[in-house]
Amino acid sequence: MIEYAARIGSAHAGAPKRVTPKPTTRKPRSEPAAPARTAWIDDTSDPFARSAIHESAHAVVSALRGGKIRSVRLYADESGETLCTVADPYVYVAGAIAEQIGGFGRSTGSRDDIQQAGFQLRLRFSTDRIGFETQRISDVVEQSLRQHWGAVRALATELLTSGFQLDGARVHSILRTHGVNAR
Repeated sequence: MIEYAARIGSAHAGAPKRVTPKPTTRKPRSEPAAPARTAWIDDTSDPFARSAIHESAHAVVSALRGGKIRSVRLYADESGETLCTVADPYVYVAGAIAEQIGGFGRSTGSRDDIQQAGFQLRLRFSTDRIGFETQRISDVVEQSLRQHWGAVRALATELLTSGFQLDGARVHSILRTHGVNAR
């Protein structure tokens, strides 16, 4: 089971706090969800929109690769911690690529995701193939995200308008509605 979450810092009005993927087996703390708000997913200056697109892309690519999503959640606090239990370079790069497709540029969190993908590739390939494999994976993920951009946007919008948290059943329902069939 896979859970995606990001913590967004509220101290800096313009930029989200560092979002770093960390493998974990623990459950998120039971803290109140952020209040629901009207989402303008195209507002590239909104750190919540950026993070919602980023985390939604992780979920979409994971589902396309056969993953079962347990939940997607954004946290509104200062810790900068992320919960992510996946070791798939395709899923790691999805958030960064979605930020670029959505016009957000690359955040610190997306650079960290790319770095994590590189770590995973080093376990599978020789040093001389890592650059090639990274580009190949990025191309595949970009094509998949562009093909399923409606699912990314719908999931991100729902995430922003429903209190920053979606359970797995709701995530899979949204994805199925947009042609992403997962287990």
